[in-house]
Amino acid sequence: MLVHRPCSPVVDAEVSLRQIPLEPGDGRALGHDFRSTDPNIFASVFDVVRPQVRGTAAGLMNMMGWLGGGAAPVVIGYVAQHEGASLAISLASVVYVVAGILLVAALAAFVRTDVARVQRFVKV
Repeated sequence: MLVHRPCSPVVDAEVSLRQIPLEPGDGRALGHDFRSTDPNIFASVFDVVRPQVRGTAAGLMNMMGWLGGGAAPVVIGYVAQHEGASLAISLASVVYVVAGILLVAALAAFVRTDVARVQRFVKV
């Protein structure tokens, strides 16, 4: 039996998030989805980038997101077809691990100086 279930409460305003059952791997189980992460990412970057280059920073972020979003299905599909779906999914998880390591390295390298710069800028 087919059951109509909207993919987002935005699609059907009568359906709340509580009415849509959580599934394994569903980001809502952890409180994460793109509606909550994307605005925070842009706001964070705008806090540490000079106003004169904020447009460039936003453009670079969008470019990287679109390049990754466009290349990922092709790469995962190719690997899955030639080596198997298990390896393709495993390689996708490696991307997240590498991204996490780079974020921690960036935090260690830049947070103190960026916070100090912002505090001088707003004269806290």
